[in-house]
Amino acid sequence: AADGADASAGLADLYVQYAGFEESHGLAKNVMSIFDAAVRAADAKDRAALYNKYLKKASEFYGVAKVRAVYQQCIEEEAGEGAGLEDEDAKQMCLRYAQLEKKLGEIDRARAILRHGAQMANPKQDRAYWADWNAFEVAHGNEDTFREMLRIKRSVAAFYSEANQSMLGAMAATAAAAGSGAGVGGDAAAAQPLDQMAQLEAEALAEAEAQGATAVPGFVKAETINTGGAGAAAAAAAAEEEENPEDIDIDMDDDEEGGEGGAAGGEEGPAFSLKQKSIPSDVFGSLKKRKEEEDAEKEQQPAPLGAMERFKRAKTS
Repeated sequence: AADGADASAGLADLYVQYAGFEESHGLAKNVMSIFDAAVRAADAKDRAALYNKYLKKASEFYGVAKVRAVYQQCIEEEAGEGAGLEDEDAKQMCLRYAQLEKKLGEIDRARAILRHGAQMANPKQDRAYWADWNAFEVAHGNEDTFREMLRIKRSVAAFYSEANQSMLGAMAATAAAAGSGAGVGGDAAAAQPLDQMAQLEAEALAEAEAQGATAVPGFVKAETINTGGAGAAAAAAAAEEEENPEDIDIDMDDDEEGGEGGAAGGEEGPAFSLKQKSIPSDVFGSLKKRKEEEDAEKEQQPAPLGAMERFKRAKTS
């Protein structure tokens, strides 16, 4: 393994020397071809240094257009089969590429690059990456782009959380299989699950069952009460014992019986004597005087004649 690592490092150095020779005595086009072949032939761990030299020469010889092509190649291609970088190096390249586009005024391109690199950045571990993207949106984005950044962050966090849970589940299954294969007389430590939380939950459940409690905290188990014979008497006694001492005992029946006795005129009912008293005339003021005048006018007016009386008067006249 050490010989392979030395050979890989030697291969990268050989390509760099070859590119330097071609730069001094050849063409810039050949230098680009040599670096492109170097990043494809070298190991993934050695490509970051090669890409730094590749980007530097591309900027010197061809400008922004070639630099963009090199950045696209290193962040989009796969690290195993193509000429891409490992995730850690690819994230750093995405930040550098986005910084370049921001300097050129290409805000949308910079945001798309940050979105591409976010899928490799775990929010719980790569806080620097998300802090840079957050600062970028604060400076150049709006409310919608900031919300989109937060949505992507939650999605990536959920993805890495599920991946970690799947990995832990696979490890626990492997350990359980190893413990069962060891037999009854095998090593007991190999049969212990790797998930300590599951072990603690199992112990708590066993303790709750031993004490007659429930597995769910705060849940009251249902009980069956025999309501016949002695069961009814026991239930009544238990109800009396559980009666709340703070309850106020209001004797409603006694009040109703007392009210009925008073209404019937019984001996227990209270006796009342009511007297009427006239209201002084000063209370009404001018209203009473006006009412008296109207009543006097009505008395002076003749009573209305009926139909028969009107016929009799018509005949006599």
